[in-house]
Amino acid sequence: MKRLTRITSKIVLLNSQQLNTIFKNSSEHLRLVMELAVNTGVRLNELRALKFSDFDLKNSILHVAVENSKTKKHDRFVPLNYKAKAAVKMLKKDKKETDFVTDLTDHAFKTHCYRLSHKIGFRFSFHSLRHTFITAFYN
Repeated sequence: MKRLTRITSKIVLLNSQQLNTIFKNSSEHLRLVMELAVNTGVRLNELRALKFSDFDLKNSILHVAVENSKTKKHDRFVPLNYKAKAAVKMLKKDKKETDFVTDLTDHAFKTHCYRLSHKIGFRFSFHSLRHTFITAFYN
C-alpha cells in the first residue's frame, strides 16, 4: 500500500458535483459525517469530540466547546442548516445523547479521503470540506 501524503500545496475547494461524487462513493456513516462537516465548517478534531448533546436541533444550533476547539479561546455556536440537521438525525439513530457523533480516528478519515481521491479522480482532504463551507458562507 502507498504511504499517505499530506496535501499542503493548495487549498482545495469542492463544487457541488464533486461533493456529490464524494458522498456517493462513501459509506453511509462517512457520508453523513462529511455532510455535517461541509454544512457546519467544523474541524476534524472538533467533529470527533462532538456528542449528540452538543446539538440543539430545536433551535438549529451546534455548540463547540472551548476545550474541543483549535484556538481554545471561547465556545462557538454554529447555526445548523437543514442538511446538517438531517445528517445529525440520521447519525443519532439508536444512539444516546452522551454518545460521540463518530468514533472514527483522524487516521481513518485521512485514509478514506486519500483512497477515495484516487478512486474518483480528484484530490481532496477532510479539511477541503471546511474550506468549501467557509468559501460558500462568505460568498
